[in-house]
Formats: sequence, C-alpha cells, structure tokens
Amino acid sequence: MCTKQAESTLLPSYLNEDFIKDTLESHFNGALDGSNNNKVEILECQFERATAEGENFCSVIYRAKVQFRLHGADAENSNEKREITVIVKDVLREIAELGSNELAMYKHVLPEMQKILDQAVEKSEIGEAAAAPKFYANCYFCERNPREIYVLEDLYDADYRSMNRFVGLDLEETKVVLEKLAIFHAASMKYIEKFPTESAALMPSTLANGFNEDVFFNAIVVGGITAATKVVAEWENFEEIANKMRSSVENFDAWAKRVMRPERCRFKVITHGDLWANNVLMKYALEDGKRVPQDAVFVDFQMDFVGSCGYDLNFLLNTSVQLDVLKLHRYELLRHYY
Repeated sequence: MCTKQAESTLLPSYLNEDFIKDTLESHFNGALDGSNNNKVEILECQFERATAEGENFCSVIYRAKVQFRLHGADAENSNEKREITVIVKDVLREIAELGSNELAMYKHVLPEMQKILDQAVEKSEIGEAAAAPKFYANCYFCERNPREIYVLEDLYDADYRSMNRFVGLDLEETKVVLEKLAIFHAASMKYIEKFPTESAALMPSTLANGFNEDVFFNAIVVGGITAATKVVAEWENFEEIANKMRSSVENFDAWAKRVMRPERCRFKVITHGDLWANNVLMKYALEDGKRVPQDAVFVDFQMDFVGSCGYDLNFLLNTSVQLDVLKLHRYELLRHYY
C-alpha cells in the first residue's frame, strides 16, 4: 500500500489511504449487495489538487487516483487490479459550521430526483437508447462529523470540463445549461410533491433573513458590491451608475428579505442557489471540426434551497453569460428554458 501526493499538495492528516479504503468499501458494499462482505485492498493512492489556488472559495478540492483490488464473494475477478479516480471535496471548517443543504442533497434529494427522471424516461417509451439526463456527479461517500467532506465521481473521466468564467458562456453553451436547469427544476418539483417533509426540512436561502445576520455572506456580497462601487465611481461619466450601485448596497438587505421567502413563490422548485460558470461542467462534441456543447452537469450544492426558479435564472444570466449574448438573446434564452 502506497500513498503519494504531488509536491505542491499539502494534505490534511485524515486524507490518506485508510480514508479512501473505507470510502470505497462503503460504496462497493452498498452498490453490490448492501453487505459488508466486500473488502478493498489499496495498491496505490495518489493525491493532487484538482483546482488552482483561488478557484474554490468554500472548500479545498483534491483528486485521488487509486489502484486497488476488490475482494469478496460478490466481487468478480477479485485479483484483478482496478483503477478509479475520485474527487474529494473538503469543506472549509468556517463554512461547514455555517451549515448547508449539501449533505441532504447528496444523501437523499439528488438520488431521488435522479430516480424521478429515470422513471420519466421509462414511461415515455422513447426507446432503448434513451437515458435519463445526468445533472450531478455520483457521491461515493459524504459525512459531517465534525468535518464536512464529500467523495465524488470524477466527471473529468467522462469528458466534462470546467467553464472559463472570464470568457463567459456563449449562446449555445447557455442553452445547454438552461436545458439541464429546466430538467433539474422539473425533477425537484416532483420531489417536493413526493417528499414534502424532507423538502420542508431543507434550510432556507441565506438571503431569506437578509445579509446583516450573516457576517460571512455580508462580507462577500455587500463587501464586494461596495468595493466595485468605489472602482466605478472613479471612472469618467459613470457617476450615475455609481450612485445606483450605492443605492443597491443600502437597500440590498431589504430587497433580499422581500423576494427570497419561499411563501412568495407561485410555484416552488429546489434551486441550485449558486449557478454560475464555476459550478458548471460542460461536455463538448466535434461537429465538422467545430467544438459544440453537448451536455452540462452541476457541481456544488451548498446553496440549494426551496424557492423560485427565477433565482437560478437571474443568477446564471447575470453572472456567467457573455454580455452580447445577454443583450441580444435574453428572451430567447428564457423561452428556451421554459
């Protein structure tokens, strides 16, 4: 058994081969027969940072490349060397202490939403080739005791890639994301109908009580808008815009309280809550030598809450879509989502 790590990767003590072994045994026992008969022998485990410094604000993301053998009565070819790559999301302690819905999402909500989609595809009788849309990475293990940590399917192996948040989404990329968002919201509506108790147990949006009660989000959002206002105020002929931005800072808390409470929604969905370019992975195909967006999946479900679909739509369109696309195609995109 051998654990390696990239030279620039400093691992916390609890991320080691024993942790990966326990994770894989938990996954394979549940996936195969629900027993504890299947044992994992780690041959090699290599950790590396999966994202660059500054790419993730609330967690540290690692990639673990594992070689192992699976032993057990139900494991075929138990002496065969296997390989798997997983993503380990280690939530920062300060963020974990604030609480989120992510554990509930991975343990119950997302799997049940996937079942709803699977059943919908079966009932549609589209054909043998039809498959239910995938909108999240499978979770092999998750816990909050006391640390909050997730071991997830590495979607890089399935050819999904991160979006460039500095470039923004073009028209076709935005349409692909909106298609998946529409499916996500529709499945969540059925989930709310099927599991009213579990839905009601989800934490409300952080914004529902305004920012003043949350030091962390007050610093990020209000602090960010305030800093941006100071920059804009120094630009020539932007005084009116700067004044509007100052007004938004002063009124943001009241606006948030007014619009974010779920009882105000005409119909409710489970929102993603943080749907911007950083939290979307895209798969592309080559058509006539041109790279074309084919599918999208979402990551990071910390900010999910029951509320209006308009939150996700506004968040995505105003944070991640190229400006020219937004100016020329906003209503086309909204119709596409619908």
